[in-house]
Amino acid sequence: MKGSRMTVNAASKVDHTDELIGLLENQSSLYTHRTELTEQQSRVIGSDFEDQAQPGEQLLKVLSQRQRVIDQLTNVHEQLAPYREHWSVIWSQMDD
Repeated sequence: MKGSRMTVNAASKVDHTDELIGLLENQSSLYTHRTELTEQQSRVIGSDFEDQAQPGEQLLKVLSQRQRVIDQLTNVHEQLAPYREHWSVIWSQMDD
């Protein structure tokens, strides 16, 4: 999916359903992962630092992971842009 360019015009029916579903599933998975990392970040911040070895390193690790997920979400968002721009045409061409 990376690097693919979806083009749509009203005259030609092109089935991008599989690609669209894949992008949306990827996006959903990334949001779920981001939520898990956010919860992990809260636990690290809220825990008693005396019980942790290197709490700063743990926090930086979680923040780094969250940034990678956000970067991936940005990429998926960019890949979904053509679908958003031509949503009415795509929607009209989709099967029930």
